Amino acid sequence: MKKRVFNPDFTSLLDVIMIILFFFILFSRFDIAESEKKAKDAMDDASSMMDEANEKMAEAQEKEEHAQDMLDQLEDSDARSAANIEGLADFKAGVYLRFKLEMDKDAENWKLDIVCDDVTLNSINKTDANSIAKEIADTISTKGYKQEDTIIGLFVYDGTAGGSYAATKRISDAFDLLNKEYKYLYISDCVLP
Repeated sequence: MKKRVFNPDFTSLLDVIMIILFFFILFSRFDIAESEKKAKDAMDDASSMMDEANEKMAEAQEKEEHAQDMLDQLEDSDARSAANIEGLADFKAGVYLRFKLEMDKDAENWKLDIVCDDVTLNSINKTDANSIAKEIADTISTKGYKQEDTIIGLFVYDGTAGGSYAATKRISDAFDLLNKEYKYLYISDCVLP
């Protein structure tokens, strides 16, 4: 009896194994790429959500600061009302500052008298707004007013006098400069006929 030699042929089996191996390699690559894409999309979404949250936080912070400013203004207005009433009572009683512009005949020179209780506190001959504002501030301070006081004044001048327009313009500019230092300084114009 002759022995048969068994010689197995693994070629087809090897082909099947290789095909299966390629299948798993390819699809595992697709899964990795798809997972990377999903992770990147999730990161982008999270980043945009963080940006949106930061914007909302900044907006909320701004609104909170605005609300605090409004609350501070309301509290200040309560405290200010007493000072304003006192200033109005002084004005009614005739205790107020009167700024009287006196024009010379030549319409070139002028002076500003600061009067309170019929007493001339100062006569200003300066012509530039900064110097006028400084002189007025010194006079107000000497009179005993503080920066937080309500001060009511009356600016009196003859609008028909020659040169009065230029003089009133400089004095008004000085009042504007003075309002930066004395926030509660109220001056009304009184034009004489």
